[in-house]
Amino acid sequence: ILQYLSTTHALETTEAVATEEHQAAEEHNPVGEDLLDAESQSSEESDGEPNPEAMVPPPQYQRGRRNAIAVAPASAVKIEDLPKYPKDDTARHHIGQVLAKNLLFSHLDDHQKDILIDAMFERNAHTAEVVIRQGEQGDLFYIIGSGEVEYHITKGGVTQCVGRSGPGQSFGELALMYGSPRAATVVCATDCMFWVMDRNTFRSILLETTLSKRQRYQDFLAQVPILSQLTPYELSTVSDALQPSTFTDGQVIVQQGELGDRFYIVEEGCVIVTRVDPGQTPMEVNRLRPPQFFGEIALISANHCRRATVTASGNVRCLALDRDSFTRLLGPLEDILKRNTTQYNLYFSSQI
Repeated sequence: ILQYLSTTHALETTEAVATEEHQAAEEHNPVGEDLLDAESQSSEESDGEPNPEAMVPPPQYQRGRRNAIAVAPASAVKIEDLPKYPKDDTARHHIGQVLAKNLLFSHLDDHQKDILIDAMFERNAHTAEVVIRQGEQGDLFYIIGSGEVEYHITKGGVTQCVGRSGPGQSFGELALMYGSPRAATVVCATDCMFWVMDRNTFRSILLETTLSKRQRYQDFLAQVPILSQLTPYELSTVSDALQPSTFTDGQVIVQQGELGDRFYIVEEGCVIVTRVDPGQTPMEVNRLRPPQFFGEIALISANHCRRATVTASGNVRCLALDRDSFTRLLGPLEDILKRNTTQYNLYFSSQI
């Protein structure tokens, strides 16, 4: 989704640049003549009378300014400017459950979901009222708060009821991403109440929160010494591959002596680092909090054994990256470290 929104944003930027260039060209040449126009003008002067046909360029040249790409703005409003519609705890819980089960929203974190829930507004409809109509363009997503709806599809001039939904179910989510025609007509089977979101609000929230999160992750990664040789583009690529993981109080995240292939950044909470030497009792050696990290050597060596145990103290949220994902994105980290011979020797001479 981020790639889609980023591409959309890039296309809009390109269109804006093209518009500026076009305006600059018009200022430089107010009449807007090209070579064909100049030839037509020359012909008119020589004949004494204008030739209407000569003034019109051939069809293939009648393009003028390039048409805008039909894409909605990627971020028309700031999150802080979005209205917040009050809801009781029950309504928020039900909306949250629907979002969690929908593929389009399942990847969002709790903060993003809270913003989406705040931005959804209430709409009431009566029995037999058409909510959306097949074939029409739509930009609204609906969650059924109460009542029931029917789905009707018209094919070959025949309309057929193909399904029915009730409270806690949703429809129209594709309209949040694409301006495609509605695939079915939705009619209220009873009086209904819906929680509704429009495409512009959804994309504004998703783009701004995702880009903000990406920047925060990049800042985390930039503090990891072993990743200091990565370029800004590489840091951005790796930040998109970070996977959030949650742990409960007392849960062991990594175990001393076990092979490790995953690197962690503490995003929320605190973890306790303990170590056991032969014949000794476990001893706490550190406590890590955001944005501290551990397990980074696992990105280099497939045979690296954990040198300490890391346990969650309270509820903890970490960002994780495994060696295979890193290698798939950027190649072996060992090769990247070779950009700086001193750092390469530092890690490998210490037999990590």
